[in-house]
Parts: sequence; C-alpha cells; structure tokens
Amino acid sequence: TERQGWPELKAVQSKNVFSTHHGLPREVYDVAVFEYLAKTFYPEEFKDVDPEGTLKEFYDKFLPFSYGGVWFMHLN
Repeated sequence: TERQGWPELKAVQSKNVFSTHHGLPREVYDVAVFEYLAKTFYPEEFKDVDPEGTLKEFYDKFLPFSYGGVWFMHLN
C-alpha cells in the first residue's frame, strides 16, 4: 500500500484490498481461488465455504508434499 498512487485508492483507504497467491490462478487450484472470491464478495451466501480447507484437502489427497504457505490474504 506504499506504492505511488495507492494511498489515493478508495479500496486502500477503506482497507478493502485483497490478494491471492500468484501461483493459484490458471491452475488446477482455481476452485479454491473462486471459493475465496465468492466468500469475500458474498460472505453470507458462502459462509459455509472453506477455500483453505479445499486447498488443504487437494494437497493431502493428490500432492507429494505438505500443505503450507499464505494463499489468501485480506489487508485490514
């Protein structure tokens, strides 16, 4: 949020800036990204959705390495 021009953005001023891990979009993990976005923009409708849980389940079932890292973040 310290980049030039960012302090003037309404989203930054209201602390309404979101981020996803750069490697998630365009991959098999996309479902977790879409769950995160749905939950972010429609929290009541998607209150039972767990994007971190979806991603962890995918790791546990299909990948030969452990789940870990920062995948979703809300600047507040």
